Amino acid sequence: MSETEDSDVDGQLGECEAHINAMREEMGLPVRANYFYSTSPLKADPNFNTRLVRLPFEQRDAPSSRIKRYWLTWDSAVVGGFAKDSQPPSVRALVR
Repeated sequence: MSETEDSDVDGQLGECEAHINAMREEMGLPVRANYFYSTSPLKADPNFNTRLVRLPFEQRDAPSSRIKRYWLTWDSAVVGGFAKDSQPPSVRALVR
């Protein structure tokens, strides 16, 4: 696949991630619901300088047709992420 565009608008996946989601679906895996990560409401230990961020994935439950949401969560101070909430969505992409 060549010349596919990543999203630079929050709430949209972009061509490449949409293609990868098709592969995830074929394998029965949850699909990425948003291209950009966001801050997590989870409370971390106040004794450590942690700033949790998360990335949503979704999967439709066949029997009930309900959508299950999964979160990939990490400490942006250790793994990477953003320093300020004011960064534009294009900087908040997990992979660029």
